[in-house]
Amino acid sequence: MEFLLDDEHIGLADTIDGLATRADAVAANRAWAAGDTAPGLALWASLAELGVTGLMVADEHGGAGAGAIEMVVAAEALGRHAVPGPVAETLAAVPAALRLAGRSDELTELAAGTPATIAAGPWQPRAADSSVSAVYLLDGGVLSTGTAEQALATVDPSRTVAVVTPGQALGTGVDLDEVLNHGALATAAQLLGLGSAMLDLAAEYAKARHQFGRAIGSFQAVKHHLADVAIALEMARPLVHGAALALGAGSAASGPNVAGTGSAASGPNVAGAGSAASGPNVAGAGSAASGPNVTGTGSAASGPNVAGTGSAASGPNVAGAGSAASGPNVAGAGSAASGPNVEEVNTDREVSAAKVAAADAAYLAARHALQVLGAIGYTVEHDLSLYLTKTQALQSAWGTAAAHRQRILETLR
Repeated sequence: MEFLLDDEHIGLADTIDGLATRADAVAANRAWAAGDTAPGLALWASLAELGVTGLMVADEHGGAGAGAIEMVVAAEALGRHAVPGPVAETLAAVPAALRLAGRSDELTELAAGTPATIAAGPWQPRAADSSVSAVYLLDGGVLSTGTAEQALATVDPSRTVAVVTPGQALGTGVDLDEVLNHGALATAAQLLGLGSAMLDLAAEYAKARHQFGRAIGSFQAVKHHLADVAIALEMARPLVHGAALALGAGSAASGPNVAGTGSAASGPNVAGAGSAASGPNVAGAGSAASGPNVTGTGSAASGPNVAGTGSAASGPNVAGAGSAASGPNVAGAGSAASGPNVEEVNTDREVSAAKVAAADAAYLAARHALQVLGAIGYTVEHDLSLYLTKTQALQSAWGTAAAHRQRILETLR
């Protein structure tokens, strides 16, 4: 089994990186926070021309007809550049809600580049960045247009939230959990991007700043902190990718470049992954994931009654991942093997585990990046401050860590 992002996914991320760099997304974030949304909206228009805003919109509505994997790749790239605006809502939550409500006209507008936001249930009771977006409300399974009340400031100067009152009803029977899962997964991917950017900022500073005649990055007290951040991010990323597979395909064993099912999900950069599939009578299946900081690695799957809910190898910062092998770079794909009594993948659990792990990793990146840079990281003039505040704001967006941990616990009972 090969579980890797293919060339198209890598090309998508590179294209968004290049566009955001040329458009100076960080400067657009600063302008947005100061009340000038023009540079940010111009960036969104460029993203729409690339098809990013319509990734999860079907072809017949002018979208790309892509899936959750493409969405998380794009959301991570946007997070890496601290792109302002309702990223998770426009890329994931609103397309899901409109699709479930059968709204073709609104999907076409979304694919054309109109940012959109939504308030949905207790996890997202207020709509983000409503002043520049089409506003929707999902309440009691009814999707409607919405009118935002007074925008409220958040810890992130480039992000506002507002209470939404319902307008015209657009559809009924919309599954709140599915919309919440889309929003939470996109937010998790954004947090991965934010964490990666903060790690890069801290590493560059540690190489450039000298003390006692040496770069401070050469001291263990610094490089071990940054190594911890790198491990946490690499542990979280496969959980996000695994949740995207579960959300997009209804099974964690299907996705880009996955040939067949029944494998434990050997993620990118997993060295020496053993047999991906351990059937009912497979003896001596190799370790599904063996790598740094993976403890208790054992057989990827053992025999006919594999429950697939615990991790075969669980490393630090894995929160109820439900993955067969949750080591660094192992895609938390669900059950370790396909067999007679293997538990099916629980999408809610996969998404919640991804959100918890990505939020924890981004928070760790924020803390250690600030420690490395010192007081300069607090200043508004330094780019790190933008990432710090956006990370803090997104920690609780689309479900707090406590809410997601509670949902993981409920799925395991």
